[in-house]
Amino acid sequence: MHVVALVGILLVVAGFVVESSPIWTVGAILFLAGSIAWLWVRRN
Repeated sequence: MHVVALVGILLVVAGFVVESSPIWTVGAILFLAGSIAWLWVRRN
């Protein structure tokens, strides 16, 4: 899996653990961006 997506997942988990919305929101955005980038690279 793409490193960015992996970091995003970790941030989402960390955000839920400490109950901080900004952290898991950023994590979710990173995860989505990383997933899209990874799929894009695999397609091309």
